[in-house]
Amino acid sequence: GTKVVNAESSNLEMERGSLKGANLSGARLASSVLAQTDLSGAILTNAVLTDADLSGANLEGANLGSAKLTGIKVKDTNMRGVKLSNTSMEGVDLSGRDLTGAEIVISVDSLPDDLRDTIRDHEK
Repeated sequence: GTKVVNAESSNLEMERGSLKGANLSGARLASSVLAQTDLSGAILTNAVLTDADLSGANLEGANLGSAKLTGIKVKDTNMRGVKLSNTSMEGVDLSGRDLTGAEIVISVDSLPDDLRDTIRDHEK
């Protein structure tokens, strides 16, 4: 597969492209347009995709561990089997997304203050 480690390409436009299985670990792709792009099985650990458009993209089985996904658009995005470990996703609307088989691990510290405080109150 394609290997693009630590690439810096903010505002990349690759609509309907294929990065299937690509190693994009640490890539800086903020505000990029990757709509309808095949990113299935891609390694996006520590990638910065802040405000990127991933509408209609295929993220099935992609590893987004520790990625910054704040504000991304995921309308009609395939997210089955995606790995979201300590991933920053503030402002991301996952309603209607199929997360079957997804691995989601979050740090309590990454939650909004009110939710974090509620959880910690229940731990006492």
